[in-house]
Amino acid sequence: MKPGNWRELTGEDRLVARMERIATANTIIGGASALVLSKRLKKMGGTDLTGVVADVYSASTGSMHRQHGAWKCPDCGTTCLGIGNAYQHCNQEE
Repeated sequence: MKPGNWRELTGEDRLVARMERIATANTIIGGASALVLSKRLKKMGGTDLTGVVADVYSASTGSMHRQHGAWKCPDCGTTCLGIGNAYQHCNQEE
């Protein structure tokens, strides 16, 4: 399965995948910018992404998170949020 680009997603999926990338970078190089951003977004009345950040931080593998990352469908190459959605993408269209 190939990783996708979060910029190819739209709406809340794009926001979740972007926050996942920031949190993954935090696990590699250190820092807590994803946590700070997610708390600030929640305080401003936006989407609560603290769960996404917590999932990525707790996995702390340094690679893209299976549920919150952007992944490409193996059949058509469309970027989807989460590896499970990517595998199911072309099956759902039929």
